[in-house]
Amino acid sequence: MDLVLFVFFSSLEYAAIVLLLLAIFRLPMKDYVVPVLAIAVLESVFSYVLRYNTHFVNFSVSLQIALMILLFIYFSRIQLFYSSIAVILSYCAYSTIQIICFAIMNYIGAFELEQLTKEIVEGVTLIGYILQLITVIVTLGIAVIIKRTNMGWQFIPDAHRKVSLNDPINFALLITVITSYLLLSLMVFLSTLANREYILVLLVFLTFCLCSLVHFSNKKEEMNDRGTSL
Repeated sequence: MDLVLFVFFSSLEYAAIVLLLLAIFRLPMKDYVVPVLAIAVLESVFSYVLRYNTHFVNFSVSLQIALMILLFIYFSRIQLFYSSIAVILSYCAYSTIQIICFAIMNYIGAFELEQLTKEIVEGVTLIGYILQLITVIVTLGIAVIIKRTNMGWQFIPDAHRKVSLNDPINFALLITVITSYLLLSLMVFLSTLANREYILVLLVFLTFCLCSLVHFSNKKEEMNDRGTSL
């Protein structure tokens, strides 16, 4: 039963991340129904194995992100550079939303900080599933708003093109993606320390990385509109 609940709620989370990705980068959702389901289930099972059957819990986020990038490349045929931008930005946005949701629940006394460590080390409980569900609902709401207002970007090419890292925007995006990936990789470790200051620092840096990704994505879109992007 624990496996079923874990996979179900984790699948909701990963589906929300991918749907947010599709909305942000204006990719046709109807073409990604099977990929969304496949990525969500595969990521959830992988997450369960990492958490309960291996000693790699502290590396789980970094491994899950790497797998999602590879799966997105496989299903979308989008090259590594753009797939990494899309996945990292969406994962970063989702993680920021979840930390904010947790902070609110912690403020009203619904989720104690010490419980967060137990959730990670000993297994997800009811309050953990509630946090996941709230985060998913908020994320899907944001995805719907982005989709309906036609926000987001279209700079991801339909076909493989050589990416020039001599271009300052491409290089800045690459550095920001790598920095964000390393920061996200620390999430589990920092969360297990049960320290409000660490959680606050994590939120600040995640927000900074997210804003940087958005800024450089805007610049990339402007280049794409001018027909000068590579």
